[in-house]
Amino acid sequence: MACRGAFTTDRNPQQTLFAAHCWPEGEVRCPRCGRRSVYPLKDGRYRCGACVYTFHDFTGRWLNRCALSRAQWMAVMRLFVEGVPVTEMAGEVQVSYETTLKAVNTLRLSLLAGDPSFAPLLDEQGELRRHCRGKAAEDAHCLGKDAPVFGLRRTSGTVRFELLPDLDVQEILGRPLRKRIWRTLVYTEPAESREALFFACCGNLRKLFAKKWDQETIPLDADRTFWRFAGDWLTRYRCFTPECCPLYLKELEFRFNTPQKDWLPLLLKHLCQPVPSN
Repeated sequence: MACRGAFTTDRNPQQTLFAAHCWPEGEVRCPRCGRRSVYPLKDGRYRCGACVYTFHDFTGRWLNRCALSRAQWMAVMRLFVEGVPVTEMAGEVQVSYETTLKAVNTLRLSLLAGDPSFAPLLDEQGELRRHCRGKAAEDAHCLGKDAPVFGLRRTSGTVRFELLPDLDVQEILGRPLRKRIWRTLVYTEPAESREALFFACCGNLRKLFAKKWDQETIPLDADRTFWRFAGDWLTRYRCFTPECCPLYLKELEFRFNTPQKDWLPLLLKHLCQPVPSN
């Protein structure tokens, strides 16, 4: 039997890899009380000797949001790195489209949660908060009310999207800023010491301003590095709802800044992090 607090290495290589990322210090702690007084059970789970909580490696982590095996998670990550569409990914992973889409969005959520400043966008269950009223309010133009605003900052060849909680969409609409639409994304000329401001909303807002915004010229459109890279990736995604905007922005940031050889280990590291509780 393994020592208390230490995870057993008597596992297959994949189990050991995941356990090492879940418990990077080499010892298991109870996710409820934080104590090390845990011991392994015969079924592979653990029990805390202090609070008697029973748990497993994935308890409370992003990985636990989908009922996938370790091998299936490895396949999802590999296919995500390769940019394989979810419809094709589902066939290779051998789960439903809905489960595969949930796994991919869980990957994106884990990347977003890696930036603590984005925490206000997540609810108590670790899901993105909704802000768009959608089709139910077709004639009630919300003008982006409650939609988050993001700023793009570039430093030494890397990019970072920042949540700007002190800005709202209605304020941006009232400024004489040039704006463009890309699917559900709206982006602006440089402002607030950022290269561009971004927000997303439903078709109601875009229909109001599309004719004007489609004629504007934005400095970001001339960018042959990041924005061209972004366009190549974003055109692969069929579903691009306003609520998913921060997920795609953080994914773009990750893909652009990170050498591809490092994508898989970093994705696994993010997935093994605990889901933040707000």
